[in-house]
Amino acid sequence: MTWLHLQNTPASSLSPWQKAKGVWQQLEDSLTHLTKLADKCRLLSSWLRAYGSKQNESAETLLEAANCILLSTQLDITYQVKEAEIKTEISGLMGQHPRIENQVLHLDYADFFARSNEYLTVHVPAYKQYQQLKAQVLEAQKQRLQLDEFKPRPLSSFVRNQLIDKVYFPIIGDNLAKQIGAAGNNKRTDLMGMLLLISPPGYGKTTLIEYVANRLGLTFVKVNCPSIGHDQVSLDPAQAINATAAKEIEKINQSFEMGNNVMLYLDDIQHTNPEFLQKFISLCDGSRRIDGVWNGRSKTYDLRGKKFAVVMAGNPYTESGESFKIPDMLANRADIYNLGDTLSGCEQEFAMSFIENTLTSNAVLAPLANRGMEDLYRLVRIADGEGISINELEFNYSQAQVNEIVSVLKKLLTIRNTVLKVNAQYIASAAQDDNYRTEPPFKLQGSYRNMNKMAEKVVAAMNDSELENLIQDHYRGEAQTLSKGSEENLLKLAELRGTLTAEEATRWHDIKAEYARLHRNSDEGSPAQLAVEQLSFVNKSLSQIAAKLDKEQLSFNYSALLQQLAQVLNEQEFATQLAELREALTQQPYATPLKQLIASQQQVAEEIAGLQNTIKHTANNEQLLTNLGKLNDLLSTQAQIQQALGQQGQQQNTLFENLSERLEAVAQPHIQVDNHIDDSSAKALEAVTTMLANTLANSSAEQVQQQQLKDILQKLEDIQSRPVVSNGSPAKNPYML
Repeated sequence: MTWLHLQNTPASSLSPWQKAKGVWQQLEDSLTHLTKLADKCRLLSSWLRAYGSKQNESAETLLEAANCILLSTQLDITYQVKEAEIKTEISGLMGQHPRIENQVLHLDYADFFARSNEYLTVHVPAYKQYQQLKAQVLEAQKQRLQLDEFKPRPLSSFVRNQLIDKVYFPIIGDNLAKQIGAAGNNKRTDLMGMLLLISPPGYGKTTLIEYVANRLGLTFVKVNCPSIGHDQVSLDPAQAINATAAKEIEKINQSFEMGNNVMLYLDDIQHTNPEFLQKFISLCDGSRRIDGVWNGRSKTYDLRGKKFAVVMAGNPYTESGESFKIPDMLANRADIYNLGDTLSGCEQEFAMSFIENTLTSNAVLAPLANRGMEDLYRLVRIADGEGISINELEFNYSQAQVNEIVSVLKKLLTIRNTVLKVNAQYIASAAQDDNYRTEPPFKLQGSYRNMNKMAEKVVAAMNDSELENLIQDHYRGEAQTLSKGSEENLLKLAELRGTLTAEEATRWHDIKAEYARLHRNSDEGSPAQLAVEQLSFVNKSLSQIAAKLDKEQLSFNYSALLQQLAQVLNEQEFATQLAELREALTQQPYATPLKQLIASQQQVAEEIAGLQNTIKHTANNEQLLTNLGKLNDLLSTQAQIQQALGQQGQQQNTLFENLSERLEAVAQPHIQVDNHIDDSSAKALEAVTTMLANTLANSSAEQVQQQQLKDILQKLEDIQSRPVVSNGSPAKNPYML
């Protein structure tokens, strides 16, 4: 103890201070009035503490000194030296301590006291300092590594519905059994693979995986891929484009460093570069290796045999609206499931999950979330119209409560039907290649999140009109957030729901037609292919025109006019130039200019089709340009033929219109044939005959029509053989034969 070091200090050493301050005399006077040793100790302690506070001396040292002075000045103590044994042996010890030899401990009091004093004065304070420093380092590293972020925390609103229990848990469990192994004797030694979840936003991918990690007790390393971005392709944090990207990449490398009992979850991978995702190919195969960087040093991590699971989740579309595809080699190593699509045989569970997930969003249905799910299923069946007594419900609901819940469920079922249609169209549109689209891509979503947003606004008192407005307002607002195409998406939604008006249907048809045209004129592909496609489009358009200008369209059916002419001839008496008309009829060839034009058009079309096929299989650029020049010449010739066909048809139509007018003039009942030179009927009939002869000279006639003309000419001959008499005199009209 400290007083041992001060016992040799004489009391007179304090005299200068005591005499100068007059303290010693006062202290002695006070001590003489005290009879008990304890009182004297307290007095001396108080004086010395006051002195120590002014002199910055240790209170413990001064107290030891006071004890020494008290014992030396106030008490008559004598010391006696006695012999004592300071070494001994303790036997019968069974420990493994290094100082125990053959179950005997040799104890030296002086050595033991020195070691004990060193332990108390050196090791114990050092250990306490070590523990304090250790706690500080652990806290600093904990904050640096952010270990609290790796604890899986499922949402309190998570509903473990039928779809999760019956469908998702089995497929996720099978995949994790391949990655981290299964309990028991069936554990695989070839751990490999990856779980890839693809669905539109709002289907609970992250919530589901975080719940699984929590139940399995895994460290959940969630990586936010939008923070990494499309420009990042390396796993080196030093090459990150910004601080947030560097932080996310550090988390990936930290998961490799932890190695065991870890689930690495990459969320929204559509916002990353496919080259970045290729880094995980070797991690997901049997080698289970990957290169990373930790604390500035490149390392190769071997995770074979360790409980390390890789899960990725993404959306079919990127933020720019383009389709996203993961690398083929990575997809080949993954089990891929679309949470937004209906698995075969699970349609009912998938549809019911939309109702189950709304329980925590709607105030009326919220109490059902903490009760048996069987009540919910019975209430849904009641809302569907099935006759179920409320006595079958497990919870004691009143009739008013059941009516309110059923009213809300009916409205939610209506909303769910719309959401399911939107979801199915979204999945189908995302799976379709842009080269084969016939209408704009559909970007509106039908997820759990959309369902919950509308469900929270549903009340039992809403009518059908208010419910319809709720659905329309929701998707109208969502359409405004699209990067482009809000109008066409809303029109497609109306088509899916069967609410298109006539005006909207016309607008939707125009949009699809314009989309198809712009899609054909897109600037993708080689220039030669574009030229062929454009020329093919021109040829198709000209072929459509030719189909409307064929012989049947251009030929005028003048059978009725000929019958009318025959009737007029039976009722009138006249003379005409029968020989000229018969000669024109008998000498008329069948190969007319109209037939020749149509034949030429068909020949040119066949040559164009053959040349197009040749161009598609031509590899030589020079030969390709030559063929393109020939194709252009043929198209020009085809255009000229189409123009000639049009002109020929126009001429024939004009000719027949004039013929019809003439026949109507001849058929007037007031017109009579007489022997006057200015006979208008004879002039009209002469003009009809002339035009008919010209028609036969410039166009072909069918056999039936030629036979009708022959009958007319025969009747004209019969009329000529009869004399035409007016007022008893022979006819002298120059227009009569």
